Amino acid sequence: AGLVCVDLSVAVLEFFQTNLDFCTPFTRFLSDSAYTVYLIHPIFVVLLTEAFIVVYERFLGYNEIVFAKGTFVSKQHLEGPGDGALVLFLGWMAVHTLCQLLVWPTAYFLKQLPILRTIL
Repeated sequence: AGLVCVDLSVAVLEFFQTNLDFCTPFTRFLSDSAYTVYLIHPIFVVLLTEAFIVVYERFLGYNEIVFAKGTFVSKQHLEGPGDGALVLFLGWMAVHTLCQLLVWPTAYFLKQLPILRTIL
């Protein structure tokens, strides 16, 4: 498995270098903001995940997830279709989408601030 991982990594790098080596205003925006996004995205992920939990608890009732001592698996049943799987998936999609829509413009504008321009 280790050799396949190395081979696939090299193949992906070669593919992108050969076929996607171009610059547009959008790709320039992304590349200019990437490091700042890396630094600030945990703030957005945590806040939006907390917002999802608040919405989940308000509409589906309080449903604390409990883990048995010494395990990483919860046997707790969640509210909603598929034992809550559909709600969790939709929540993940909402958090992911909102995070992308918020974090990239925020990173771009933070980079424009005079004090942060040289740091970020």
